[in-house]
Amino acid sequence: MKLFCIPYAGGSSTVYYKWNNYLPETVNVVPVDYKGHGRRFAEELSLTMEDVVEDLFHRIIQNFDGEEYSFYGHSMGSIVAYELYYKIRENGFKEPEHIFFSGHASPNCSVSAEPKYKLSDEELIHVVAKMGGMPEAVLKEEKLIRTMLPIIRNDFRIIETYQYLGSRKKMNCPISVLYGVRDNVSVDNLRGWSKLTTGKSSYYGFDGNHFFINEYYPMISKLIAKTLVTKQMPRLRYAASGNSQYILQSP
Repeated sequence: MKLFCIPYAGGSSTVYYKWNNYLPETVNVVPVDYKGHGRRFAEELSLTMEDVVEDLFHRIIQNFDGEEYSFYGHSMGSIVAYELYYKIRENGFKEPEHIFFSGHASPNCSVSAEPKYKLSDEELIHVVAKMGGMPEAVLKEEKLIRTMLPIIRNDFRIIETYQYLGSRKKMNCPISVLYGVRDNVSVDNLRGWSKLTTGKSSYYGFDGNHFFINEYYPMISKLIAKTLVTKQMPRLRYAASGNSQYILQSP
C-alpha cells in the first residue's frame, strides 16, 4: 500500500519523512512536494488549485504500479487530496482505498474569515506563529522567514480563493478526518466531510492545535496502520506523552 502524503500551506514533504519509521513495511509513505516547495524549490510556484492538482496528478500517476494506495493530506493538503480524487477518477485511473483528511473543514462548508493572504508580512507571521506553524527557532531567522513568506502567502491565496464544486458525485472510498481539538475549525465544519462520500467516515480528535501532526505523528502512524493494514477503524484510546491523548469520536 502506497500512502501519498500531501503537505499543508507553506510546508514540504519533510514533514512526513519520519512516518515510515512508525509504519509497517506494508505501508510505504510517498511524500510529495508542491512546485516551489521543498525538493522542488527551484520551480515556479503554482498559482491556482487547478495547477496544483494537475501537477501532482501527473507526478502521482507515475508511481502507479497496480498497488493499492491512499492519500493523507493536512490542511491545504486535505483539499488537494479531495480534488486529486476527482482528477484521478475523471481520467479513469484506480481510485484510492482510503483518504485521511487532516486539519481542514470540509470544502462544502462556508467559512467566513479575513483572507490571510491579504495580511501584511508582520500580520501573516503572527497568524502562522499563533497557529503553531512557525517554531521559535524559525522566528529568529529573519532571512529564512522572508524566504518562506511568499510561499506561505501564495498557498493561502490558492486555498482561500478555491471554489468548491457541489455538482460532482460523492466519493466512493472510506475516509478518516483528523483534527486538533485546540484548532479553530468547528466540529460542524469537520462533520461536513461525511456528506461527501458514500464510504464510512471516522473522526479522530487530537489534543493539539492546527499543527498537531508535528507532535502526534507516531500515533497518527499507528492509526494509519490500523486502518490500512487491517482495514478496520481503530477502537482504542492511545495514551500520548504526559496527560495528552487522542480521542476517537463519531460524527
